[in-house]
Amino acid sequence: MRFTWFLSIVVAFCMAAAAPARAENSSVEVLGLDQLPPDMTLVVGQVATVLRGEEPDEALPVFMTEEALSGLTMFGTLSYEGFAVASIAMLESALIEVGPAKMRSDFTLIFMDGLGRRATAGIVAEYAIYPSGILIESAKAAPVFPASPESELYYVPAKTVPSDLLTRMTDHASLLEWVRSNAVVPGASGGDYFVFACLTEEVEADAVLSLLMSSISKGTQGRYLPAQTLYDGGWLVSVGRLDIEGKQASGQFIKLVFGGGAHKPAELREPRLIGAFPLQP
Repeated sequence: MRFTWFLSIVVAFCMAAAAPARAENSSVEVLGLDQLPPDMTLVVGQVATVLRGEEPDEALPVFMTEEALSGLTMFGTLSYEGFAVASIAMLESALIEVGPAKMRSDFTLIFMDGLGRRATAGIVAEYAIYPSGILIESAKAAPVFPASPESELYYVPAKTVPSDLLTRMTDHASLLEWVRSNAVVPGASGGDYFVFACLTEEVEADAVLSLLMSSISKGTQGRYLPAQTLYDGGWLVSVGRLDIEGKQASGQFIKLVFGGGAHKPAELREPRLIGAFPLQP
């Protein structure tokens, strides 16, 4: 097989990097793909392919058991079509058996798409390295949701926004592109605008994003703005309408308050400020 020589080097690399029975690295290290060991480069490539909703890549000398494939696809929300791996955080890597070399790796993949949206998945995988290829024997994947996701705020003139926008455009990527292309900086005289608060990190389905008006940029105090929300498979947008009255807007902020997430610890479910934007102009 054309990969035999390469995989022999991989085996030698793993054996040299570990003690005869076991070696591990428990420090968290964020790496680019070009910084990974050879075996991890191959494993990450195949895992990422599956998480993008594709069949395992037959061009890679990396094979999966049914158990491993099932463990990577058990979460229906984990389907990052159009996303590429931007970086990887290594939590632990250990040689657990020799002859053949068997590794256990615990790592986090950070995916990003062309719009700058980011999603994170935690992976635990065990794989064996043979001269003919790598066999991923078991694997588990689960989404990792941020406590304070990245956000963007846009103003779109009310006359530009179709009345059925959120019912007609339910795809987050399409909506985000539309909002970015139609957003403006409000004029000094004020006016009638829709305010779009867009999260660019994947969040859980029960997450809540609120819009507040306040003269103070810190904390979660303020006047709540009525808002509609769109949740599209991990991506959240809140939309409010605001009549900006010129000079009266001076010193005011639009605050984004985020909370929820039933699977998070109680302290992380509490509403928290994730953005404070000076009200234009």
